[in-house]
Amino acid sequence: QIYVEYVRFGDFADFLGESAIEKAQQSGGFFGISEATRSVDEALLLAERALFYLQRVPGIARFSAKLVVYDLVEQPQIKQLLSDTTALAHTMDQTTKLMEELPKQIAQERAATIDHLMDRVAAEREAIFNRSDTEGDEWVDHAFYRGVLLILIFFATMLVYRFTSEKLLRLGQGKRSS
Repeated sequence: QIYVEYVRFGDFADFLGESAIEKAQQSGGFFGISEATRSVDEALLLAERALFYLQRVPGIARFSAKLVVYDLVEQPQIKQLLSDTTALAHTMDQTTKLMEELPKQIAQERAATIDHLMDRVAAEREAIFNRSDTEGDEWVDHAFYRGVLLILIFFATMLVYRFTSEKLLRLGQGKRSS
């Protein structure tokens, strides 16, 4: 199998032997126009070479750009930059997750704080009521004992008054009868 896409017409002549055009050029040309023909041939060759080059430049440029990129990626600073960028992306993902969970955590902490505060208030209230019950019982007992003491003092005073008044009445009647 033969590929013929890059074969020129001049190559066919080489294959077959010397062409008539070459013979005419060597002999001085047709009507003395060999110089003009040579210039046209050179222009044609230049155009063919330019076309050949322009067809391959994009591929060469693409391969050159890839080579430059690969060389850049292999540099230690670029590797470090890529590593740091990956770490930053991971950190940003974690931060995003934390920020999404933050309202739920704040609500849980707030509920736990309120529950703890209510438990403390209930414990304080119970302690106050227990103390007031104990103090109230002590106050009632104290008041009862004072009341009993006052009643005893009252009855004792009444007894002393009665005995004293009876004695004074007897003394007063004894002086009158005399």
